[in-house]
Amino acid sequence: MNSLRDLNSDTVLRFGPYAFHLQQRLILEGDRPLRMGGRALDILQVLVEHAGTVVSKDELIARVWPTSVVEEISLRVHIAALRRALGDGQNGHRYIVNVPQRGYSFVATVQTESVEALVSLETAQNPQHNLPARLTPVTGRD
Repeated sequence: MNSLRDLNSDTVLRFGPYAFHLQQRLILEGDRPLRMGGRALDILQVLVEHAGTVVSKDELIARVWPTSVVEEISLRVHIAALRRALGDGQNGHRYIVNVPQRGYSFVATVQTESVEALVSLETAQNPQHNLPARLTPVTGRD
């Protein structure tokens, strides 16, 4: 594989402590899934496909919102959420860099690997809530 743009859907992209499963649209930090919206995942995928190069804001907007008219502030909000989810800038880790007047660049080293077995969503996504366990069964309508 010569370029990250030639990725198959069963490819796993690894950068830092993260594994991005493209087919399942799932990012794991170790064995814990990161909670992130679909647009943030789309932005991350575009940036990782062009790792090491600058992707213009217009190109990002065109790829992530192909049928919508979107302001640049929406892109900035999703980039900020993506940086927060990845811990960008913490403990010396940098993933996404803003290049003034040009766009954004994914600066972390990306390793690709092909995976035959998919990650089980049941093992990857444990319910995350702070509600107590139900003591009695629910009675009422079906």
